[in-house]
Amino acid sequence: ENSKLKAAVFVLGLSTVGLFASTIALAVQNNNSSNQSEETVDSLEAAGSNYLVPVDIVPDRTTTEVTSIFETATNVCADKKIQLDSVDCIHQPGPQAGANVTKGFKGLLETDVTPNTKNFWQSSMCPVNVHWHLGTEHYSVGEYDENGSGPNGNINVPYRRDLSEEEVQDGFRCHLYDPNDEAFTKPYDWKHCIEMEVGETYEVHWPHSAAGACGTVDQYQTPFYDGVFCNLGLEAFENFTSQDLSNSVGVQGQIF
Repeated sequence: ENSKLKAAVFVLGLSTVGLFASTIALAVQNNNSSNQSEETVDSLEAAGSNYLVPVDIVPDRTTTEVTSIFETATNVCADKKIQLDSVDCIHQPGPQAGANVTKGFKGLLETDVTPNTKNFWQSSMCPVNVHWHLGTEHYSVGEYDENGSGPNGNINVPYRRDLSEEEVQDGFRCHLYDPNDEAFTKPYDWKHCIEMEVGETYEVHWPHSAAGACGTVDQYQTPFYDGVFCNLGLEAFENFTSQDLSNSVGVQGQIF
């Protein structure tokens, strides 16, 4: 038993020495780091106004002097929008995107194109843009329709009105707006979604395309057509069938 006690004391003593040595090493390291930090501060102060510190630049939407790959590199999707003549979509033969999404609604247009019901990632698509519309483009009875409301009223079916001098076409409104509830009326200083208004209805779109520059710095584009057609030329597009288009291009939407 005496020998076991001596062995335990030896191990404990050795551990104590090791812990003490580690403490000394850590203290020296922290001291060196502190000295380096002080040197860095001194160098920054010496640099004065020539040192650019991009702090709080997003809320004020100011421009920094820091260049990035988005500014210096070549945008491979620039001007890739395929120029096509405008057509009357209502009377255009072929399938149309369903505008009336009321539960249980069935359209009257006969088509042999099978809708793409897969996840976008299963269709080799990627989002190429994100934008929003004032009011909804889609229509759902009892959810967002001509009987909804908002701080700027609503629209009458089938007419649309211009909301401002800039000819912003508004869509349908949700039914949840309450002018007596501060949650729908309290102003908010938007930092990114400029000119949005609390209480309004918005439809956000994420266009997806299998021909986008997926996984690269050029994936997101404005206008979104450049992203949709980035890797698809006019000749290939002219050989596209309606089914090819349904399989390759889609828009994810959400109403707020």
